[in-house]
Amino acid sequence: MRKKINGVDAPGTCEIEGREMLLIIGALFVVPGTIAAIIDDRKKVKWAAWIAVYIGMAFILFGFGGPAAIRDAIEF
Repeated sequence: MRKKINGVDAPGTCEIEGREMLLIIGALFVVPGTIAAIIDDRKKVKWAAWIAVYIGMAFILFGFGGPAAIRDAIEF
């Protein structure tokens, strides 16, 4: 919810809520992690890249519906 001062939007406020923020953070983990996992051949980089991808996927699933979404994705 946006903060209002005298009926006007307060400066410096935005409408991004927790769910959208989780989706954005998840995408910021998944995209570069996938690129690094595909391009780089070093073993240490691949481990870190895939961990970033998995963490990003968890953030995205939490953004779409929390633990129930993760359980449904695993059972699918």
